[in-house]
Amino acid sequence: MKIKGFTLLEVLVSMAIALILLSGVVLFFSNFYGKFNKKFSLNRKSSSLVYVSEIISFDLMKAGYNYDDLTIDPVRWDNLNKKLIIRFVDYDVTGCENKQWSEGDSACNCEITYFLQDNKLYRQVSIADTIQVGSLFPSDITVDDFNVSISKPTVSFNIKCKYTGLEQEREFVISNVIICRNWNN
Repeated sequence: MKIKGFTLLEVLVSMAIALILLSGVVLFFSNFYGKFNKKFSLNRKSSSLVYVSEIISFDLMKAGYNYDDLTIDPVRWDNLNKKLIIRFVDYDVTGCENKQWSEGDSACNCEITYFLQDNKLYRQVSIADTIQVGSLFPSDITVDDFNVSISKPTVSFNIKCKYTGLEQEREFVISNVIICRNWNN
């Protein structure tokens, strides 16, 4: 009885062909994953730009709510130190809906400061005797410039930033114009 099977040469040739095909599949998927990862990273960075614009705009829309201090405007820009200061009574806090800034209720009076430091834009929130500070962008986005223009009650801001860590750097400018409807003084 003669047993039929593959010769050693046939097995080696088929293994070599399978290895070549498998390496092609691995290269294809690793290339696809690399492109997907770059796209995902770019989308994450783009969404953080929109997120920052929304946060600043939302804070500016609250500016001046129940703010009755006639000596200092509820929105101030310090161009020398690149600081935007926004003041309002935080009506989102329970019991603060009808409070006035002059009442000095630290649980209701909110001061938000945006400032540029070491190519990062920070947001500092001071309310209820606590201060919280945090960077607004991921570490691979640097901020080259932050400018604000105020023409009561309109506030416009521009943030010039740069993506790093990609094959090429990309520069973007975030801009918005907000009418502070609560700014009555």
